[in-house]
Formats: sequence, C-alpha cells, structure tokens
Amino acid sequence: MCRIPGSDGTFTIVKGGMGAIIHNLNALALEKGVDFECDSQVLKIEVQNNIASKVILKNGTEYTAKVIVSNADPFTTRDIIGRG
Repeated sequence: MCRIPGSDGTFTIVKGGMGAIIHNLNALALEKGVDFECDSQVLKIEVQNNIASKVILKNGTEYTAKVIVSNADPFTTRDIIGRG
C-alpha cells in the first residue's frame, strides 16, 4: 500500500502485492544489463572525483561501474567507502 501524493489520504494497493514491484524492477534491470552480486562481503568501495567507481569484494573480485548501488544502511556504506 502507498499514499497517493495530493490525494488527501487515499491509498493504493499494488496489483500482485509488493513482491510484484521487486520482481518487475529485477526483470527490467536484467533486461537493461544490470549485474547483481548478492550474498557477498564488500571490502571497499573506491571513489574517484567524488563518485563511487569500483567495488572490491573480500574474495578479491573487483567491479567497476558507472553506477553502484548499496543495499547496506547509510552508515555501513559510509564506513566501507575508502576502507582497505
């Protein structure tokens, strides 16, 4: 359920439930060529010119990307940036 902006408290229910949102976002991301790395420990997020540019996992795998998304809380993400 979500509140519709400017609707004086009207709510809407997503067809298929909230899981449908995740399913469809995942399908679209995969269609657009997004790579997901799940259940992996991040050692470091490298920043160049104030932009996150590379993720280094604890197993040594490195990913360079134009966009990096973290599912960690903001404090954990902040602590990982520059760590190494």
